[in-house]
Amino acid sequence: MSDYKGLLGVGAGNMLASTIIAGFLLGLLIDQWLGTAPWFTLLCAGLGFIGGFRKAHILAGLKEQESSDNNLPGQEDRSDKKQVEKS
Repeated sequence: MSDYKGLLGVGAGNMLASTIIAGFLLGLLIDQWLGTAPWFTLLCAGLGFIGGFRKAHILAGLKEQESSDNNLPGQEDRSDKKQVEKS
């Protein structure tokens, strides 16, 4: 799965954009249904913004975790070995 590291970043961006758009559209539909002008549009877009950043943060954490888990079990960490050799 190390070949697909960059796709997690693309997925995080797509998730952020799609949740904001979905929240905006849902709020727009509720406003049209109830006749409450921009209130539900702003509320749902804000919730989409918060949810999108939350999900993007989770996906970014998975990307960082994956990059630190690249070593196979039983293999020593090469970055530590390089630091020892420099000393």
